[in-house]
Order: sequence, then C-alpha cells, then structure tokens
Amino acid sequence: MKETQDFQSLCLRTEADDHIAQGQRAAGSIRLLHGAVGLSTESGEMLDQVKKHIFYGKPLDKVNILEECGDALWYICLILDSQGFTVQQAMDTLIPKLEARYAQRKFTAREATDRNLQSERTVLEAGAGLEANTRGDQEADGRDQAKA
Repeated sequence: MKETQDFQSLCLRTEADDHIAQGQRAAGSIRLLHGAVGLSTESGEMLDQVKKHIFYGKPLDKVNILEECGDALWYICLILDSQGFTVQQAMDTLIPKLEARYAQRKFTAREATDRNLQSERTVLEAGAGLEANTRGDQEADGRDQAKA
C-alpha cells in the first residue's frame, strides 16, 4: 500500500500546477479544446468499429464508418475555424506538404520516417499564408525520426 502511495505522489510531483494560467488559456481556446476532444472521441469510436470487425469477427458497419467520418469532419471544421483557417486551406496545404516529403511523389518508408520537418513546415506556412515562427513554444529542428 505504501509503495502505491509513494508511486502516486512521485507521479503527481510532475503535474503542471499553474491552474489559473491553464484556465485562462483554456478559456481562450474552448472551441479548439471542444474540437480536439471531439475528434479524439470520434477517432475512438471509429477504432472501436474496426477493432470489433477485425478481432471479434463482427460485420463491418459501413454506415457507422461514414457517420464517424462525418462527425470527425465536423470537429475538424470546428478546429480549423477556431484557429482562423478554412477546410480549403487545409486541403490546399496537404498535397504540397506530401510532395515536399516524398521526392518521387510516392510513399517510401525511408522518407516517411526520415522527414525534413523544416521543409514541410515552410511549405505549410507558405500555403496557409502564415509567417514563419507561428509555432508557439515548439522547436523547429528540421529532421525528425518516426513522426507520422
């Protein structure tokens, strides 16, 4: 019992505890939060449908797949709008980003795992009409291993 309590207290030492600032950021991003949580929920529902089909042998419910994709699109629209973007902007930046990733315009495992994130970022910023360094506090270090 004591080991469990020690473990829990050790884990909780690393909790971010600036709840006032977190609340202020959340209040300013409530639509973004709603969209992100909703998209995660819809993804989970889709995954559950696929799991039941593959692992439990249940028939794939294609109508449900369509429903979950539509619901995911709704949340994607909410996320985009909350950040001042349109679906068209997201569509317009996707293909150029993939072209920057795949030199021959075709998937390769090497290019998928050994990506030049700075090059992709530059293409995305240009396509979205954004200035460089709109990343917030994230690093822009160029290459990344195994990020999809």
